[in-house]
Amino acid sequence: MNLLIQQLKKYGPIHTDLEEEFIKRTKFMTKQKGDFFLKQGQVVSNMFVIEKGIVRAFYNKEDREINVWFGIENMILGSVIPLFFNLPSLESIQFLEDSSIYYISREDMNELYQNIIKWKPLGEN
Repeated sequence: MNLLIQQLKKYGPIHTDLEEEFIKRTKFMTKQKGDFFLKQGQVVSNMFVIEKGIVRAFYNKEDREINVWFGIENMILGSVIPLFFNLPSLESIQFLEDSSIYYISREDMNELYQNIIKWKPLGEN
């Protein structure tokens, strides 16, 4: 089963028709240690869950990298500013080991919000 859907089901049931639409829109990606999911200042509006691996979010201040959070396997993650406000990220998200993730774009999530009313309560929690 799609790991992103598995994790979302922890927040409540997902109707079969919605799950099918979600599966169609969810993508899978592998990244190598040191790769970036996004860099500070970019607008990469994806929500993702780590199947295997670990990531860190950080920002640069006075030539130093300040860690903000770490993400581990089975966590739903994303950079809040681009994901919910479609603005440039204040942080970078970097893979700390070879990783695999499932992700869905902000655009696809918004389309699901608009087209499938059953999805809306989950997004509004």
